[in-house]
Amino acid sequence: MLHAGIGPTHVNELLSSINIPSLGESTLKAREREVGLQVEKLAKESCLKSLESERNMWKDDSEKENVEIGASYDMGWQKRGKAHNSLRGVGSMVGLKTGKVICYGSSCGEKNAVVSVLVGDDDSSTISKVRKNFEQEVEKWSDVVHAKRSLGSSLYSIKTQYKSLTDMVIQYFQRCFGYALKQNKDNEEGVRNGLKSIVPHAYGDHSSCGDWCGYLKNPESYKHRGLPHGKDLTDKSLRQSLEKIIAVYASNAKKLAPLGSSQANEALNTIGSKAPKIRHYGSSESNDFRVACAVGQKNLGHSYVSQSILHCTVYITPVRVMGEEFTFCCVWKPNKTTYKEYKEFGLSV
Repeated sequence: MLHAGIGPTHVNELLSSINIPSLGESTLKAREREVGLQVEKLAKESCLKSLESERNMWKDDSEKENVEIGASYDMGWQKRGKAHNSLRGVGSMVGLKTGKVICYGSSCGEKNAVVSVLVGDDDSSTISKVRKNFEQEVEKWSDVVHAKRSLGSSLYSIKTQYKSLTDMVIQYFQRCFGYALKQNKDNEEGVRNGLKSIVPHAYGDHSSCGDWCGYLKNPESYKHRGLPHGKDLTDKSLRQSLEKIIAVYASNAKKLAPLGSSQANEALNTIGSKAPKIRHYGSSESNDFRVACAVGQKNLGHSYVSQSILHCTVYITPVRVMGEEFTFCCVWKPNKTTYKEYKEFGLSV
């Protein structure tokens, strides 16, 4: 029930549809608490193991007790309950090198790991709160995906003022923005120069372009890919607005250069499938259990279900079908799994 993201009502609807007697809500709740506590324990243990792995990857030759690590952080409020005013939120921190959840909804300050690099969107309130409450210097890296979206939002906000700023042109600038970052990873000056050359390049000025520029390779036949009819832009007032917008990102080249990303946190959307916002689980421990399920699935894969059941007070034998199903979920990777791997698990294609 927790793994599937459904409640007692949905379980009984499923049972009745296949002609099986329904279960009382109190019975289901008792089993939920029994399994949920084990899931929470397993999720927290997996976070500690992931944190230890992250520490080992960031360790240097020094003998410091506290190891400085990098992590991305994101959170969201679960607005549900009466009048949608429930103060329940989920925050998760994902290690940059392991890609696994190292803590959620709690502090990892007592585990000899000091977060010195924090990746997230450009929400100034988060980093200001961190720097206010902690003496440790924390370096902020921008999430490049959020930065690209932010650029698009800025361009769409001035779209009505300029006829030539079409959706096609906006997508072109977003694409060039992404190229400038990816081609200059960990190169602050390269990112700055690359961003500053985007607008001049679109207007036919290639004096500041690098070796990526197609015009420098073949000036006679060059056409822009992504601009209307492959021609240069000509609106001078639009150019001034574009340069102002790009200048903001160029001035933050240091934050963008590492190509930090909090998409691992965004990918933890299994929380949404375990505890959908359209249903209210926040008034009991059920919400905590469902969040733990999402973390367990992120760190351990679908096998967390059978591992949790094995440690329940009332032992439930994981049947062969369930074992095969979760093994298949863990092994199955589109375009990567070979026929040989299927045969090893007794699966047919």
